[in-house]
Amino acid sequence: MLTTPAVDIVYDCVGYMKDHPGTPVLQQAITMVRDFKGRILVNGLFEENVNLDLSLLIGKQVTIIGSLSEMPSDLKQGLELMQLKKIDRTKIISHEFPLDQAKEAFETQCKANESVKVLIKP
Repeated sequence: MLTTPAVDIVYDCVGYMKDHPGTPVLQQAITMVRDFKGRILVNGLFEENVNLDLSLLIGKQVTIIGSLSEMPSDLKQGLELMQLKKIDRTKIISHEFPLDQAKEAFETQCKANESVKVLIKP
């Protein structure tokens, strides 16, 4: 079904920003999560209703979990994976800015096609 590499878990901490162009993050999550055993944890907030194509979701048979915060077991697993160096969290940082360039950092983060996570260093 997919032509791109799939991941086991997608953590959507963005939700939906009504003035942000492009594909909604939840739609991207459905596309990138692994068939059958994939999970999507939605923690982001939605500024308004969002249109999604759910036919892919049905075919992939994945689980979507809504949460105001992470599940304790997911947090524990993530911390353990980082501690065992099985996950390199530095790879998701696409840009770094000093604190005095915070405005530029936020503008960069809003460019979804050009950034993943933007770090502001104090």
